[in-house]
Amino acid sequence: MNSFQKITLTVATVILILTLIVLGVLIYNSRNSELFPPELSNCPDYFEMRQYQGVDACYNVHGLGSGSKEQCEWFMPSNNIKAKKDFVKKCGLTWDGLNEM
Repeated sequence: MNSFQKITLTVATVILILTLIVLGVLIYNSRNSELFPPELSNCPDYFEMRQYQGVDACYNVHGLGSGSKEQCEWFMPSNNIKAKKDFVKKCGLTWDGLNEM
């Protein structure tokens, strides 16, 4: 291998290593800066918003979950994260973005 090829390979290797280090640092620093998903939906996964007793509520269309039908058929949307977590836990459901909190 002649001198030109050796120098080119060395420079390319150094640039690759530096690029990987910079990318690693950027990924490491940004890993906890944003929640995913960026917005928490009003209803659990696979529920639909419907009218219930004159107000918008989340309806369990597919009968999902391990809780009783009476407890898990309807959910009244709220901004209370604890209420949402309690509902998910009680009914054995998933809620994208809430299960990860």
